[in-house]
Amino acid sequence: MKIVDKFSLKTVKKAIMLMGNMKNTYLFCIVMFCVVELIVTLLNTFGMRGIINSLTDKNIKMFWYSLSLIIFQYMLWWCYAPISGYLCSKASIRTICEYKSNLCEHIFKLPMSYHDKKSRGDYITLLTSDMNGLKSIYDWDFFQVIRSFIGGIGGIAVMMILDYKFAIVVLGFGLLSIYVSSIFAARLEKISGDRQKNLECTATDIYELVKASKTIRTLNVQNKRKAHIEKALNSEKDIRQQFGSSVAKMKSYETLISKLTYTVLLIVGAIFVYFNQSDWGTVAALLSLKYITDMIFVECGQFISKMQKQVVCVERLFDIQAVEEEKLYSRAYSFMEQENVLSIKNISFGYENDFNVLNDFTLELPDKSFTALLGESGGGKSTILKLLMGLYEPNIGIIVFDGKADKPTLDVIRQKSSYVPQEPMLFNGTIYDNIKFGNKNADFDDIVRASRLAGADEFIINLEGGYDYVLSDDGNNLSGGQKKRIAIARALVKNADILLLDEITSALDCDTEEQILQTIKGISRQKTVLLVTHNKNIVKYANRIVNI
Repeated sequence: MKIVDKFSLKTVKKAIMLMGNMKNTYLFCIVMFCVVELIVTLLNTFGMRGIINSLTDKNIKMFWYSLSLIIFQYMLWWCYAPISGYLCSKASIRTICEYKSNLCEHIFKLPMSYHDKKSRGDYITLLTSDMNGLKSIYDWDFFQVIRSFIGGIGGIAVMMILDYKFAIVVLGFGLLSIYVSSIFAARLEKISGDRQKNLECTATDIYELVKASKTIRTLNVQNKRKAHIEKALNSEKDIRQQFGSSVAKMKSYETLISKLTYTVLLIVGAIFVYFNQSDWGTVAALLSLKYITDMIFVECGQFISKMQKQVVCVERLFDIQAVEEEKLYSRAYSFMEQENVLSIKNISFGYENDFNVLNDFTLELPDKSFTALLGESGGGKSTILKLLMGLYEPNIGIIVFDGKADKPTLDVIRQKSSYVPQEPMLFNGTIYDNIKFGNKNADFDDIVRASRLAGADEFIINLEGGYDYVLSDDGNNLSGGQKKRIAIARALVKNADILLLDEITSALDCDTEEQILQTIKGISRQKTVLLVTHNKNIVKYANRIVNI
């Protein structure tokens, strides 16, 4: 049990179980590969012994028979190996694709409080490096461990049949190799864990370097950021060197044991032949079997130890998979027929390990109105929008939407509102695709109608390609005001009852701000609008001002 724990074999077993029904085919192919390899080894061993003894005894019939065994083992090997490799690869690829898709879906459903604690680099590492770790276990590491284990067991069995005394010598040295491997396995797992944490930090730094390249240059802090990234890369280099050094030491110890075993076997074999306890054909066959018995005692330990790097990756995947998804239902939300589109009743809320940002807050939103939520930064304005969308749940109080819902799930609640953040995210692709992202069932007329209502149609049709104009990363080939209008159009095409706007006039010039606010005022004749802002100039546009 201690050996199982040291080598983290439970994690590997859990990874294999991810294959579902395909695991049977996968395991069968690997086991059959090992059986075929063992048969090939037997044929080669007995063929080799027969050839040597036939030459000694001048038995031509035995020579040709033994040679035919060797030829047949090559034919058997090259027929089965490609088939096994194809089927195992097919099972691996399918499992990786399905698991990655399910993991992405799971990440989407995790509570917002969990996302708040995770860095972008962490997610990037999970979906790249860690997924490659799982793929490596399927495609190489697990296969090599099983191959070396079964091959080694088979080699010892054959050696016991040929001469049990040799087998006892090999077994003693083999157990010593397993002990050495188990010592290094724990060390390699720890180093691998440090490496993955370092990769998270490096991935975050690189993401920020690309994302904030303009800001870095305008602040003239290129050298500072370069030094920061170099420090992270040097740390990664040190960890990789530690891993390589541990693997090298493990191999050197195990190679020493293996070579020592060969020497002992040769001396013992010579003594047996001298005293007529064996023949040189058997000794040669046993020495040829030594490499396959090394598979369980030397290679198996090495493969399992080196696999600890991949085990750490898989454990990280399992850790995030074990995080509970956000609740489907919430006691804080309900639907009922009422005069107002939305009623917030005496809610209080505080982030984890923090004081309450909202205390006994109440708000009514009339139908087709423009309400401005006015307050200083940090007062909880944006938090209210997140609560309305069910991204967080109030600690106390309830939020009531007008209407009826058979199942008031969070998905249904989120259909009641559309949201435009302070810094809208635009995707690589056409303007049409970006707006349609708000409603996959929208047609071209719906897209144009929402764009006109958002005041975006006028500038879109003047672009090259119009609605087929391709946006660069984050819409950087549009102005700030244009990006905001695209985001508003995307929210409108969702056709929700309530439009939630978070500081959407920030970082805009006065003329653009005026245009956006006039647009919002026009939208409020058809939709209920809630705008959070710290700008007191909004007062003249809104029907109602609520101070917070």
